[in-house]
Amino acid sequence: MHLLLFAALHWGVTAGDSDDACDGFQCPPFHSCEVDSSNLPECLSYLDPCVNVTCPPFYFCSNASNTSACLPDPFPCADLECPAWFHCEVNITDNAPECYPDSDPCSNVTCPIYYFCEVTHNNTPECEPVSNPCLGVTCPEYLHCEVGPFNNTPECVFDPHPCDTVTCPPYYYCEANSTNNHPECFPDANPCYNVSCQQWFHCEVESENVPVCLPDPDTCMNITCPDYYYCEVNSTDNAPECYPDIDPCSNVTCPPYYFCEIAPVNNTPECEPVSNPCLGVTCPEYLHCEVGPFNNTP
Repeated sequence: MHLLLFAALHWGVTAGDSDDACDGFQCPPFHSCEVDSSNLPECLSYLDPCVNVTCPPFYFCSNASNTSACLPDPFPCADLECPAWFHCEVNITDNAPECYPDSDPCSNVTCPIYYFCEVTHNNTPECEPVSNPCLGVTCPEYLHCEVGPFNNTPECVFDPHPCDTVTCPPYYYCEANSTNNHPECFPDANPCYNVSCQQWFHCEVESENVPVCLPDPDTCMNITCPDYYYCEVNSTDNAPECYPDIDPCSNVTCPPYYFCEIAPVNNTPECEPVSNPCLGVTCPEYLHCEVGPFNNTP
């Protein structure tokens, strides 16, 4: 009996039943064959108390003092890689590693001037422009603060219309000084400078240097009318307008058995076949008139 037990311990145990997956499977000394969940033979130690112990995730089986005990993994965060601006902490309830957002991801971020750090989605720090960088900026007269095109920087720029608050004497005009944008009044070199005439009129200076809007001399010069139309100036507003020719067929010669007709849409003369080209045609006895297949010829 003792010899059999020694042999089993020293040489390992083979299978029992012929139907067992361990049948004929040889294990090392101090191991026995067991069938795993996939019905495959597996050698398990007689002496390890953790062999049949399944610990929860993030725990391991300790066989100290020849007893089994599930102990928490001392470094559960070692295999967990958290995204940027997150860090790993161990849940005290189940020893599971979890990713938590950093408490102040902006602490190590230095933004350029007129920008501030703000935590956005995914706890990511981003430099955002301050909403009003012009706050507290004082510009000289006729200048105002605007945010420049680069880096959200405030700049003092010329007011767009410094002359809006200035009234110059008649036939003087206001112009901003190119150095400091101050509005100044200058005499008109041409009194028509600030006169805006309606279309098809132009400004001329009459007696006492008074600007007057007069009709353009020939407004039809810049107008191209379509075919069979001509240009004429409207007496009310001097505007050039295209009118249809009175008789566009006057210069059109149509082939025999066709006549000229004006299209109602665009005043275009078109040669149309006469409706009965046999009218007036006398044929010899036993013949009659018909319209041929080409050119409407009888």
